[in-house]
Amino acid sequence: YRDTLVPVLDADRDEGATDASASDMVETVRERIDAVEAYYERRGDHNHTIPRHFVTLARTLHEDARQLADTQPERARGILTATAALLDHVEDLYERNQYSIMLRRLRG
Repeated sequence: YRDTLVPVLDADRDEGATDASASDMVETVRERIDAVEAYYERRGDHNHTIPRHFVTLARTLHEDARQLADTQPERARGILTATAALLDHVEDLYERNQYSIMLRRLRG
């Protein structure tokens, strides 16, 4: 957890820029989605049902924004901003779960 997920989450949050073009945001959000999906494989002991549900929504929103990036960049940026917020919440689910696991292990 500390070596794999935390650095990815920290890096992704630092990359968000308000002046980014819609095309840049499309790429950034795609990378964030890929990073969350990669976590599915690394943590086989975790139930990914709820995160997958929301990541599927993030993929749908990302695709909508990608299609609008050239013709309606402001709308695309708005969709991508909302998608990034959704991914923040999915990442928080993983962080809370890892914290709970750590507490259970410490309690014995």
